[in-house]
Amino acid sequence: MEASLVFTERLDAYSNVEPEASWTSDNSPPPDWPAEGSIEFLNYSTRCCPGLDFTLRDMNLKLNLNRKLASLLGQAPKNLR
Repeated sequence: MEASLVFTERLDAYSNVEPEASWTSDNSPPPDWPAEGSIEFLNYSTRCCPGLDFTLRDMNLKLNLNRKLASLLGQAPKNLR
C-alpha cells in the first residue's frame, strides 16, 4: 500500500515538472572558417607516459569532411596485437 502511495506522489510530482528549454548552440564557426578540409596523421606514434611502450605506432589515418570516427578503448584481443 505504501509503495502505491509513493508511486502516486512521484507521478504527481513528475507530471507538474516544467519542460526544459530546447537545446540550441550559438557556437557557429567564424565566416572565414574553411568549408572543406581533412585531418591526416602520417606515421603517428604516441605513448601514455614517457618511458612506456608506444600505445599507437606508425598509424596512418585520414579523416575527410563529414566523416565520423569511433574509438574503442581497452586492451585489444591477443590475436589483434
